[in-house]
Amino acid sequence: MLALDAARIEVPSLETRREEVPRIAHEYLEDAIDELRAPAACLDSEAIQWIIGHSALSTVTISGIEKAAMRTVALRMTGDLTKAAALLGMARVSLERWLMRRQQIDTGRGRSFSKEGG
Repeated sequence: MLALDAARIEVPSLETRREEVPRIAHEYLEDAIDELRAPAACLDSEAIQWIIGHSALSTVTISGIEKAAMRTVALRMTGDLTKAAALLGMARVSLERWLMRRQQIDTGRGRSFSKEGG
């Protein structure tokens, strides 16, 4: 029988490390741009600020930041809910519901998505 002593490593939640959210958001936006082959213009301070603002409204998680980055880039890249949902491999209604629970997202193409419209 092999017994291993494991060292316990505790990593504080992002709730207690909010100063790291901008850096993490920037990294996930870069990843989303690469993965979706989006133009670099999708990575701007407005997109980062939207994700940071969204994070302030809820429990901050890495997966939440990653999801917000992918969806924000897809929306800004396509300027269309249906096309963004298809690009992400999800149902339009799911993207719309996700979006409706959040603040307005500017697509960067002269069109904004918000609760009122889409």
